[in-house]
Amino acid sequence: MQIITIVLVIAAGAGSGFYCGMLYLSSKIPKVDYGQYDESFLRANAEEVLAANAGKSLAQLSAVDAFVIAQYNTQNCAQYVSETNGSLSHNFGQQNVYTYEQKYNGNYLIKEISTSSMKSVANKYLYDGTTVLAYTGTATSKTTANWSNTYKAMTNEEYKKFYGIYRYEIVSYIVSERTISESDKNAKTPGTGKKLSNGNYQFTLSLDTKSSVINHATQIKNASNISNYPSFAQMDLVFELNSDFRFASITSIECYSFSYSGIAVTCSGSITSNYDYERAPVED
Repeated sequence: MQIITIVLVIAAGAGSGFYCGMLYLSSKIPKVDYGQYDESFLRANAEEVLAANAGKSLAQLSAVDAFVIAQYNTQNCAQYVSETNGSLSHNFGQQNVYTYEQKYNGNYLIKEISTSSMKSVANKYLYDGTTVLAYTGTATSKTTANWSNTYKAMTNEEYKKFYGIYRYEIVSYIVSERTISESDKNAKTPGTGKKLSNGNYQFTLSLDTKSSVINHATQIKNASNISNYPSFAQMDLVFELNSDFRFASITSIECYSFSYSGIAVTCSGSITSNYDYERAPVED
């Protein structure tokens, strides 16, 4: 699940009172030093979590262990197709987001399309396990785009440095016992799941709004071309696991603020990714 670029266009001729007020609000956005966090310390050891939960059913898993196990299983399965839909509201309107992603024969294809009444962007990535090829495009609808024939080639490490994650990773936030919110840490039975009518188990988690988003914040900052890192007020997850202990869906509910040309901008909304492990990857 990727956060699509948020494209903002600040209307010219805004009243000076409004502008000064927004500048004041911008100065009040908390500055977060994400560099103080060590990603290797924050991350769970997936193989250790798998071993500790060997033989357990979905009903017996904590939400944190369920997420870590599903993330490992989904990223390492032979193939999947996921589609992500959602929207983020901000001071200047609404941004619709869509992502198509497939893994097949060790190769990845990701198409990200972000549309609004002001401006739309589209990006496509091909990844073969070594090199990421990045293409730009022109959105033709909320879910389609015309793609350029030219691309920028990046190593996976270069992609990670700019976008916050490695291209094979399916989420940009970090979930572990060290990155959940204090309320979840203090809960007597943190994040146990519930069985749904389709047989899947649904879990919820509230993440720490600093440590869990160190990569997510990098992705938003660089992909959206803003000068400062966003500050999060909310990062919650609702996710389903199927009988193979893989993700059936992930929904992120988030709220964050940042300064754009000196103006305070707050984005909030939810984005859902649905996973299909039988669907034939047909996109190119």
